[in-house]
Amino acid sequence: MQAGRSKIWPTCARISSGLLTLVCLTQPALAHGQKKPLPQKVVSSHWAKPLAPVRLVGGFWRVDHSFESELQISNRLATDSITVRPTVTLDDGTQFGLQSITLQPSGTAVLGINGALNSVVPSGMLAHHQFGTISLSYDWHWEGAVTAEVQNIDSTRSLSYVSSLQPEPDLNSAQQTIHGLWWKKTASTGAFVRLSNATHSVLTAQMTVTDQNNRALARDAIVIRPSETVLRSVPSILAADVSSVGGVDIAYTGQMGGLLVDGGLEDANNGFSAGVSFYGPSQVAKPPKPITLASTGIMIGSPGPGLMFPPQVYFRPWLKLRNVSSSPRLVTVTGTYMSGFNSTSVPIAQLSLGSMASADVDVEGVIHALNLPPLVMELNLAVSYQGLSSDLIVSSGSVDDAGSYVFEVPTGVVSPGVSKDICYWKAGDGIDTMISVWNHDAAAQDYFLVLHFDGGSFKYPIHLNAQASTTVNLFDVLHAGKPDVDGNSIPSGIEFGSATLQGSAGEVEPINVTITPALYDVGHATCAWTCKSCNGYTSYYLLPAPWDSPYPDNVQLSATAHFSSGSQYDLTAATTWSSSNTSVANVGNGSTAGLISPVAGGSATIYGTTDPVPIAGKACGVPPDCSDLDQDLGGNAPGNVAAPDHVSVVLDNQGYPSACPTTGIYVRQMQMQVADVKNSPVTADVHIQEILVDQTTNTCGNGSPSGSSCSLTGGGFGVGQFLDTMAVSGNFCGSGISQSSGCGFNLTSTWSVCGGDGTERVWTSPRVTHSNGVEVNNSWSSFSQGSQLH
Repeated sequence: MQAGRSKIWPTCARISSGLLTLVCLTQPALAHGQKKPLPQKVVSSHWAKPLAPVRLVGGFWRVDHSFESELQISNRLATDSITVRPTVTLDDGTQFGLQSITLQPSGTAVLGINGALNSVVPSGMLAHHQFGTISLSYDWHWEGAVTAEVQNIDSTRSLSYVSSLQPEPDLNSAQQTIHGLWWKKTASTGAFVRLSNATHSVLTAQMTVTDQNNRALARDAIVIRPSETVLRSVPSILAADVSSVGGVDIAYTGQMGGLLVDGGLEDANNGFSAGVSFYGPSQVAKPPKPITLASTGIMIGSPGPGLMFPPQVYFRPWLKLRNVSSSPRLVTVTGTYMSGFNSTSVPIAQLSLGSMASADVDVEGVIHALNLPPLVMELNLAVSYQGLSSDLIVSSGSVDDAGSYVFEVPTGVVSPGVSKDICYWKAGDGIDTMISVWNHDAAAQDYFLVLHFDGGSFKYPIHLNAQASTTVNLFDVLHAGKPDVDGNSIPSGIEFGSATLQGSAGEVEPINVTITPALYDVGHATCAWTCKSCNGYTSYYLLPAPWDSPYPDNVQLSATAHFSSGSQYDLTAATTWSSSNTSVANVGNGSTAGLISPVAGGSATIYGTTDPVPIAGKACGVPPDCSDLDQDLGGNAPGNVAAPDHVSVVLDNQGYPSACPTTGIYVRQMQMQVADVKNSPVTADVHIQEILVDQTTNTCGNGSPSGSSCSLTGGGFGVGQFLDTMAVSGNFCGSGISQSSGCGFNLTSTWSVCGGDGTERVWTSPRVTHSNGVEVNNSWSSFSQGSQLH
């Protein structure tokens, strides 16, 4: 199918076959205005969260008729390999473990479910169980390290369905309602709903099918046992009007995410298939705000010859809406298309959509009425309203007149964020991948589409003007033969992998973009979307924790966050710091962010909180709601200010000098350790001084003694230690003072941290110093080692 494709690479890359849009790689980027510095990547072996088991459930497979079912698994971690353990479950709940699969960093694996079933399920059993689910388990520090989806393709009948795996259900049980949207292409279009019980309890679901005005067409009570999957047809929509649209609501009492629901629209005689969009209840409680849902890259009209479609194929867009909120929503629909390098917007519709009501928007009629240029091949739709992103279910895409070629376009929330992951792409064996990209920013943006594959990666540059869009065909990229900016090339034979769309400065650069990836096979008239995930931070921590501040020295704390790729980034400067006890320690912000300044001995907890930053969304979430995922990150680090509080005795030696035992004067030397309030030795040397007060007259007649000037502890001793020498003269043997005279003086000695106001005293000691003895702290006897003196 790829024969005859033109390739324009040396100066420009052809990345939109329909629009013939050329994006020149040498085109300069437009100014983006002032930007905040991006956080820097750091290397650390610390994990904010412990290793824990993670389980993904619910990937629906089917092997009836000619369906080939394939599990596509992607490791989102660029830093670590990860091993997943698949388990296949038949519709009756019978489970079979499959061989473990190790994914390399950013690696992708494909598991043929048909072959796996044949290898583990007895043939007699498999003949009676043609559908079920597949789950994955692995160990990691957070959910979302692995994405997975099941693609079910019946090439013979031109049918395709996709089912993504989701995290195992929440433990809390409550009344849950899952809302869906159905629509019809032809009078013979039918529908099915798949319900899988991911809990350990029996669930009873109440399914209600409604028309566009929320009038009930049918009701059905369905009992689903633990691990069981039920496939239920929805015959009521066959009796509905051919152009109708409506809803499917499934209510149950149980764990959120415990009942996994998806479905499909199907007219097998014409090769028509599309998904039934189901949204669960919103997990984020936020006030209503302006919301825009974007559908990117909807094909219109006759496709260009480069895509190898039959000449009679003509694509017509569809847009179906359902308001599943409790109040009406005023909805505005705008279309955007490319004219050269720039975009043009046109109004499509404005409508008031009642609670639980559905609508069919005539996009094609508006486009034709505008008499747009014939080269318009791809359309972007923006659906805007006030509310929550989960209020509106949107089904959009395009389908040819025969109904055989169907291009579904899942919506994405328009919101500034960071990079986005694409679970799976393929370009080979008759299959190609189109990735549509729409820049929602008011300025031009530069991106890299980073293709990950076995053994490497490749950065494909994309430049889009404000509000502009384009589509990348990966077959062209793989076979262009030009190295990327890092000198990497795509080896021959590479046909599949995963991808990341990121800003040109890296995965954490803010970008405002929506993407739509889709795999299509022209020869068999099948097209399947592939899931996308919102990247962001997964965890946050402060180090060191606990911290220890050796008074009066400062201590620097850092704030680090794990990103969904496994990389770690320094968020110290982006963190707001505070102290629980400013009488013990202060902490800086701005240019001194995270710097602890000790005030006095004691304990304090330092808190760090970021402004809202992108948080990693649920992998392959429906919808992938990046707009509600900006959150404050926070952490804390308890610690202790090891301020000098007192001293403890290391050695206390006293007596007459051995060189002159009968003529020398009495000397007492005490080696002291400065300690904090917990009696722990200070961990750094401090400057201390001795001040003498309340001195009596020296009866030895040789003048008044003097204290020790400010000096650093530790000289010749251990950290934080000093020597205090007491005698009536500094000349121990030749002073001329008689031992027997007993002359001397009384005083009070105070040792304290230099430059203090007196509150940093570590030892106040009354003393009696005579030629024949020295009393310290009212004791003529030596203190034992470890004695605390204050």
